Amino acid sequence: TKIIFLLMPLKMFAADYKEHSRKDNYVAWDYGYNLLNSCEPNSIIFTNGDNDTFPLWYLQEVENIRKDVKVVNLSLLNTPWYIEQLMQEYPKLDINFKNELLKNDINNIESDYLISTTEGYRLCSSEFTGEIPWDYLDCNLNLDNNTTLSFKVPAYRQQVLRIQDYMILQLIKDLFFKKPIYFAATVSDNNQAGLGKYLQMEGMTYRLVTKNQTESDGLNYNKMKLNLTQSNLLDTIKTEEDYNNALLNQKGIYRYNNLNNEDMFYSDNIKRLVQNYRIGYLRMMQYQLNKNNLEEVKLLMNQLDEYFPTNILPMDPWLGFEMIDKIYAPLNAQENQKNMINHLIQSNSDINVKLIAILRSLELGYYQLTQDLIQNHIVSKNVPIESKLALLFEVINNIGYHSSLNALIDEIVNSDIDYLSLNDKYTLFGIFYQIKNKDATIKFGKSLLINHYTGDLSDVNTQKYISDILFEVMAIDNFIIFCQQTFETDKIEGLLYTLINAYQFNGDYDLAIEELDKWLIDNPLNQRMKNKKQKVIENQSIQ
Repeated sequence: TKIIFLLMPLKMFAADYKEHSRKDNYVAWDYGYNLLNSCEPNSIIFTNGDNDTFPLWYLQEVENIRKDVKVVNLSLLNTPWYIEQLMQEYPKLDINFKNELLKNDINNIESDYLISTTEGYRLCSSEFTGEIPWDYLDCNLNLDNNTTLSFKVPAYRQQVLRIQDYMILQLIKDLFFKKPIYFAATVSDNNQAGLGKYLQMEGMTYRLVTKNQTESDGLNYNKMKLNLTQSNLLDTIKTEEDYNNALLNQKGIYRYNNLNNEDMFYSDNIKRLVQNYRIGYLRMMQYQLNKNNLEEVKLLMNQLDEYFPTNILPMDPWLGFEMIDKIYAPLNAQENQKNMINHLIQSNSDINVKLIAILRSLELGYYQLTQDLIQNHIVSKNVPIESKLALLFEVINNIGYHSSLNALIDEIVNSDIDYLSLNDKYTLFGIFYQIKNKDATIKFGKSLLINHYTGDLSDVNTQKYISDILFEVMAIDNFIIFCQQTFETDKIEGLLYTLINAYQFNGDYDLAIEELDKWLIDNPLNQRMKNKKQKVIENQSIQ
C-alpha cells in the first residue's frame, strides 16, 4: 500500500506533464513582442485587459524591448492614479487638461463623475446640458485647423461618458501629431470610443488615421504583410533603431515560435488568441482577391498553413466558414473547402458547428462528403433527435431534398416518434409526402391521426387532409383495412370521410352507406355525416 501511495504522484506527473509544462511555450512572449513591434517608434498603444497588457509590460520592464512605446491599459485608464502615472513615468505623456479641477488634482476626475462627460463634450465641439438619457455623443474632434474626426461616442448607461473614453479623446487631441496611436486588435468595438471608422488594420493593431476607412479597404496592406510575415527568430527587435532596420530589410516582423510544433500542448485560451493572427491573414487575402491578385492570395494561404497548422491549432469555426465562403469559393478551391469542412466537424464538439458544416457541404454540392458526414457524425453518434430534425428542416427549407440525406431521414423515421411534438410530426409528414417517401408518409400520417385526433388535431378538415394523403400513397385495400382496424378503437371523423370516398372509388356504395349508418347511431345529429350519406346515395343512383 505504501509503495502504491508513493507511486501515485509519479503517475500523475507522467500523465499530466505535457499539459502543464510551459517548456518552449513562447506564445505570450511572442504575442507581446508582436504587439509592441506593430507600433512605430514613440507611439501609444491602447490595450484591453490582462492578456494583451501584462506580456507587453514584462517585455518592456524586464527585457528592455520597445520601451519607447507607451502601453495604455483602457481598464486602468478609468483611475486617477494610473492617469498620473502615464504623465510621470517614461515615456511621459504630455496631457494638456483644460479643466482647472483636473490641473489642480487629477483625483477630481473620479470624485466628480461629470467632469469626464463635460470635458468630453467640450473636446467634441459640443456642450453637455445634463439632459438624460442619451445614446451617443456626436463628436467633431478638431485636431488642427484642417483636420477633424467626426464620429459617435457611446454613452455609458445612457447618462455619462466613461473616464476612459474621455481620456482617449484627450490623448488624441493632445498627441495625434506627436505620436502614432494604435489600438490592439483585442480591444472590442465598445472600447474604441466610437473611432472604428478611423482605425486602419496593420496586423495585430489598428492605427488611428484621419481618413474614413469605411470608404476604403480598411487596412495598410504592405505594413500588415510585413508585420504578419515571420521574422528571423535569431533577430530580436529591441530598440527604435532595430525596428527601423527591420522595416528597411522587409523580411518580416512577427514571431511564431513553436506554433507549428506537434509536440507542444496549447490551452484553449492560447488557441483563441491565435485566431487573431488568422483574422489578419483572412483580411489580407480578401484585399488581394478584390484586386484579383490570385498568386498573392495563394502565397498568403501557404503562410497561414505553415505558421498555424490546423492539426495543432484548430481553426475557429466561424473563421473557418468565412475561409470557405470568402477565400476558397472565389478561388474555386474545392479541396480546400472539403478539407476545412472536415476539419471543422472533427475538431468541434459543438453540435451546431457540425450541423452548419454539413449544411455548407450540401450547399456546395459535395454530396458524397455530405453523406459521409451524416453517417459518421450524426447517425452513428448519440445526437439528440432535436438536432437531427433541425438539420433536416433547415436543408429542406433552404436547399431542398437530396439523396445524400437518406441516412438522416431513415434515422428519424426509425426513431421512436411518439415522443415528437405534433408540430414536428406534421412538418415531417409534409416533408416525406413532398419527397415521395411513401413508407415515412404513412407512418407519420397514421401517428398524427391516431395519437392526436382527440387533442390538437381535432379539426375534422385537417384530419381529412391527412387521410386523403394516406389514401393517395397507400394501396386502396391497405387503406381500407387501416380504417376498419382504426375505427375499432378510435373514431376519427376526418378519416371516415376519406374511407367513404375510397369505398365509392371502388364502387362499394353499400359499404359506404353501411359505414355511415354505424357512425350515425352514435352521432345522430351530425349534419355533415347526414349530408355525406345523402351524397353517396345520389352517386349510387347515378351509377
